[in-house]
Amino acid sequence: MRTSLIGGRPRRLRPLAPRAGALGRLLAVVAVLGLLAGAAGGVLVALAPVPARATPLRALLHNGYAQGIDSGSGPVWLLALGSDARPGEDILHERSDSIHLIGVNPATGAATLLGFPRDSYVNIPGVGFDKINAALSSGGPELVARTVETITGIHAQYVFITSFDGLTNMVDRMGGVTVNVDISMHDDLSGADFEPGPNTMTGGQALAFSRDRHLQSGDFLRSKHQGDLLMAVLTQTLGETKQKRGRVEQVLNFLLDDTVTDVPPSEVYRLARVAMTVDPGKISNCVAPGGVGAAGTASIVVIDQASLGVFADDIRPDATADEGCPGLPNF
Repeated sequence: MRTSLIGGRPRRLRPLAPRAGALGRLLAVVAVLGLLAGAAGGVLVALAPVPARATPLRALLHNGYAQGIDSGSGPVWLLALGSDARPGEDILHERSDSIHLIGVNPATGAATLLGFPRDSYVNIPGVGFDKINAALSSGGPELVARTVETITGIHAQYVFITSFDGLTNMVDRMGGVTVNVDISMHDDLSGADFEPGPNTMTGGQALAFSRDRHLQSGDFLRSKHQGDLLMAVLTQTLGETKQKRGRVEQVLNFLLDDTVTDVPPSEVYRLARVAMTVDPGKISNCVAPGGVGAAGTASIVVIDQASLGVFADDIRPDATADEGCPGLPNF
């Protein structure tokens, strides 16, 4: 069953016809933009409270001032979150397992992903200093977006939330996704078992790849890997859009299962058009700069706020990392 929350009222969404054409392809890529690291079957949420109901796998909700979505009118920013919720738990109010700010510039085809390690120790508005992954459990997606905006100065017009099960199901339905793995990965806890180079992953392997944190550079490299997975899914989906008519509509129909939304269809269409402008060769996959430290007995990530501010200033106007990504720490 699919439902929506147009005007605050749950409404069933009709499946797209197998030949939904350009709109279907565009919407699929919008959904893929939020498919991140640890999950799929996610929730595109704009910053509005979700009415009390059984938590859906996905929700597309409007922020209230997502303006300038048409091509040529500036970048569109989305905040992609992977929820740590287990089956039966509320994905909107558990800790976030991955956090990525995504900017798309429809005028140039450029896009930038900015990942935040989950243990980043930041000032959460109204809560105080804590690990950034606690913002979701403390105040839902809106509080995560406010926290990210506080430390970057970038307003996310939409928030995309995912659960663990979604990624495995979607990647399997895609027939796998090929990711260019940068290092040897053999981790019993996450199940990651990869050698460097192109690896075609099942859904379970993609989840393991995105969750392995026992790496040099720890959560910083883990956050980069989550971005690598996102870029691989996006690139593959864009390629198949051009090669296989109807293929993306199949992906979209899966993604829309149990989806809630209050976004007007015309705006969804414009957002989807933005997603389709992305040039895979113009994507920068970056991670917030910093190092490691401690807060009491807890191990934390210490964000280099000065360097992050410089980087945010660079990408804010056009979603383009003109000066390149900040370097990953070595430890």
